[in-house]
Amino acid sequence: MATARLFNLARMTTATTGTGTVTLGSAVTGFLTFTQAGVTDGATVTYAIKDGNNSEIGRGVYTSSGTTLTRATILNSTNSNNALNLSGSAEVFITPSASDFLSAVNTQTGTTYTVLATDLGKLVTHSNGSSIAVTLPQATGLFGDGWYYFTSNLGAGVATITPTTSTINGAATLVLQSGSSALIVSNGTNYSAFVTIGPAALGVTVQAYDVDTLKSDTYRNLTAGYSATSYNAGTKSSGTFTPDEANGNLQYAINGGAHTLAPPTNNCTIVIQYTNNGGAGTITTSGFSKVNGDALTTVNGDDFMLYITKNNAFSVLSVVALQ
Repeated sequence: MATARLFNLARMTTATTGTGTVTLGSAVTGFLTFTQAGVTDGATVTYAIKDGNNSEIGRGVYTSSGTTLTRATILNSTNSNNALNLSGSAEVFITPSASDFLSAVNTQTGTTYTVLATDLGKLVTHSNGSSIAVTLPQATGLFGDGWYYFTSNLGAGVATITPTTSTINGAATLVLQSGSSALIVSNGTNYSAFVTIGPAALGVTVQAYDVDTLKSDTYRNLTAGYSATSYNAGTKSSGTFTPDEANGNLQYAINGGAHTLAPPTNNCTIVIQYTNNGGAGTITTSGFSKVNGDALTTVNGDDFMLYITKNNAFSVLSVVALQ
């Protein structure tokens, strides 16, 4: 059932008898009909019934055609919390119940839990050192449009919330790290979750704050060096080799046959260590604005360091023989 709504001054008579659906009559003097108070067809409301010395409070669904109120859930009554057997001269009105204001806490300590329709508006906490599997029923029926609950993972284990059939934030599951909480709301088809991240999620779900983090658009004065892993560009024996800085600024390759070396596409600096094998061929350069330094040989075992810089429309290749 959707979340119950409140409306002002709605109070009507009913000639209904028995324990079933109530057919609404006219407005009690000084009050409004449900429609006049703004209740729309299909709306879920918290209602109360006064029938002589007996009373009932519950949640029901209003139907404008026929002007009826379905007594869907009895919260309390003077009939041992069951539906009153109406006399035919009762009054029905909209009023808040205690549960409309107070959100109870449902404490869970196990590793599995299936969310209940009665968790509506509650805070469901999970506390376990192991992984926790939470099943959330499909976002229809009792979990329909407007149904919601709060949940918080207080344990060390990760809580994974999996809706049945429905999605949650467009995904099959929602993972709550330790210390994280969420408000989960149904739209009648799927769920949306509004998540607050706990400290344990930093560095897992969200990168922890670090004042020394480098940003691509922010000036920083580096006071320490760094190391890098050299990328293996493989054996080049034909075609054109166009180094890609995305593979790293330090690279190495084998001259295994005649091929062409071209400048990278983007502005960058790349250093490539070349080694000739027994099949080494002539390396032809193409597209560089300037090539200088030592000559590239085809002698087996010879090594070279190639310094490549591209800036704007210009590119330079400097060759240093290492023998």
